[in-house]
Amino acid sequence: MIVSIAAWAVLSANYIAVNPQTLVNRFLNGVAEPIRGIGIRLTNRQKLDEKLSQTNTEIKSKFPLPLTEGAADLYSSNLSVLFANGIRWAPRPILQSYSAYTPALAILNSDRLVSAGTNRVFFKIEPIDWRYPALEDGKTWITLLTKYRASGVASDYVVLDKATDSNRDQVEVPISSFIGRLGEEFNVPDVSGAVVASIDIQPTRLGKLATLAFAPTPLRMAVTYDNGKQAEYRYVAEMGSSTFLLSPTVSTSKEFMAMQSVVAQDYFYGHKPTSIRIFDQGELGFLWKRDFKVHLSRVRIEPNEAVDAMLFQQPIKVGKFGEYKSSPDCFIDYVNEADPNGRPISTDSDLLRLKGWAMISAKEGIQSDGVSIALVSPDGSALIYPLDKSNREDVGIHFGHPDAKMVGFEDMLNIRAVDPVTDVRIVQKGRRALCLRSDLPHGAASPRSWVTCSRPQGHAPAHRQRVRDRAIAVAALAPRRRRAITPVDAARAPVCACSLLGAIDTSAA
Repeated sequence: MIVSIAAWAVLSANYIAVNPQTLVNRFLNGVAEPIRGIGIRLTNRQKLDEKLSQTNTEIKSKFPLPLTEGAADLYSSNLSVLFANGIRWAPRPILQSYSAYTPALAILNSDRLVSAGTNRVFFKIEPIDWRYPALEDGKTWITLLTKYRASGVASDYVVLDKATDSNRDQVEVPISSFIGRLGEEFNVPDVSGAVVASIDIQPTRLGKLATLAFAPTPLRMAVTYDNGKQAEYRYVAEMGSSTFLLSPTVSTSKEFMAMQSVVAQDYFYGHKPTSIRIFDQGELGFLWKRDFKVHLSRVRIEPNEAVDAMLFQQPIKVGKFGEYKSSPDCFIDYVNEADPNGRPISTDSDLLRLKGWAMISAKEGIQSDGVSIALVSPDGSALIYPLDKSNREDVGIHFGHPDAKMVGFEDMLNIRAVDPVTDVRIVQKGRRALCLRSDLPHGAASPRSWVTCSRPQGHAPAHRQRVRDRAIAVAALAPRRRRAITPVDAARAPVCACSLLGAIDTSAA
């Protein structure tokens, strides 16, 4: 017992304050709780059953899941959600994903998923200890993405149903194999589909001896992405020696579902690693061999059109978009990761990423009930997409209203099938107004911008035309290889295109 307490103290010291008082409290709780449970079971079994029923009711109300025929499994660890919803469980050998920490255990879970005939999986990404997310049950991720189809979302879980062609072999196409070295970068190729990796980092003899008494010394993984940003994760060597999804980096359940999107390649811009560097903590580097083997392969994931309907807001078509008076109370921070203020932007993506803020009255601190974006065609018709609001406390503070926090918007629109567009307008519920870009926080340089959507080849950049001051001209936001650019007349260009919903009769906008 003394050895157990000492081991707990050493491990827990990384997370909580360990002192004599916490040791005593932990010991007493460890003894008192089982005794209390045994007493209730012997003297008042009905109370125990009532408590179980009450707890299940609370869990089900918080995490409702759809009715499921047959057995199902739930990832990554909170199985009480499955039990509380009365769903029959199809267990995997390693019940919690973070515990499948060796290649053998990862293969057991993946093979069980195929052989057991589990027709439905509720999937949620919940990595622990800042691990690279795909390391936990990494091989199972590939099985789920290739042999299951996303059919819905419930309580933050992606609902995955076995595909009708799930018996088809999972094909990994080799890309490259090479020797990497701790502390040095290696490149990740930019290919269509998912890049899976097996990175075999082995401990030294001294490192193997050390693991008999202690957990392996943690490694770190520094990632540089295709948009230039960087991130750092904890890397578990044994997990990484099995197959896991390396690119793109998938951190949320929504992103996992997006792997099956028709526009997945565009969706994961900014999530694709271009280089990886795995390194040790320095003082205990002698516990790991410096060289390691890397195997990279490509896996094709079948597109699932149903995913796009769940991922992206569906637009409302309006026959005629009205004219509105000017207002200074909105701003577009970026379009597809680029600042649209004062310089031209070109994109060949099927997706339109928008971030900014909008208020009915910045001076009075009046927030809108909802924000949308309107893509207005030359004939005056428009597609209106509801946008997700976000916290932009900085904007409220700038205008002297610190309580005005949810005034931002940030969303991604699928414009793959959109007709040529001349205007982009921000729409709010409230009074009619057209938003001029002036009196902006953070010293925005110029309200003049040009946003175009060009094909990869064969089209002269429309932004060479002159655009008059204080105008934003938006030319043909068209998917790749589908439509030519239709430049707008700069003299007719809308002034920062922010409109407050009034004439448009739709409650969803």
